[in-house]
Amino acid sequence: FADNENGRFYIENGMVNFNCAGIISDGTDLVYVENGYVQCDYTGIKENNGIWWRIENGKVNINYEGFADNENGRFYIQNGQVDFGCTDVMQDGSDWVYVEGGHVRYDYTGIRPNDNGWWRIEEGKVNFNYEGFADNENGRFYIENGQVDFGRTEVMQDGSDWVYVEGGHVR
Repeated sequence: FADNENGRFYIENGMVNFNCAGIISDGTDLVYVENGYVQCDYTGIKENNGIWWRIENGKVNINYEGFADNENGRFYIQNGQVDFGCTDVMQDGSDWVYVEGGHVRYDYTGIRPNDNGWWRIEEGKVNFNYEGFADNENGRFYIENGQVDFGRTEVMQDGSDWVYVEGGHVR
C-alpha cells in the first residue's frame, strides 16, 4: 500500500493494481479496496470470500456488534461479520425487529418468539400496541400489548366468531 494526495492505493510490482478488489490486510488493518483504491469514505457491509464484513471509513471493524445496511437490506452483525446463524426478535435502536438468518425481515408479518415471549411482528417490527388474534405455523393465538398472552383461558370473540382460548392458543 502507498499513499498520495489522492488517497491510499494497493501496489503490486511497484505499480497500482487497478484490478485489485476486496478486503485486504494492509499490515495493520483489514481494508476495503475497489479498483486498487482503499475506499476510505465507505461505511456499510461488503462481502469477501463468503464473509460479509462491517466496514467503517474503509476499514473492517471486527469489534462491531449491531445492525447495518447494504444494498441487500439490514443485517445483524457480531464481531464485525454478518451473523447468518442468527434468528431472533431483537432490539435495533428504538425498534424491536425480526431477524432471520442474520437479515431483518421487513417482509414478514406474523408471530415470532424470543427469550421474553412470542411477539406480533408487522412488516418486520414488533407492534407493542397490537391486541387481538394472529396466526403462525403453530396455530392461532390471542395477543395483548403485542405479546401472546399464554395466561389467557376463556371464551372470546374473534371477529364474528366466538372461540375457546386456552393458554393463549385458540383450541
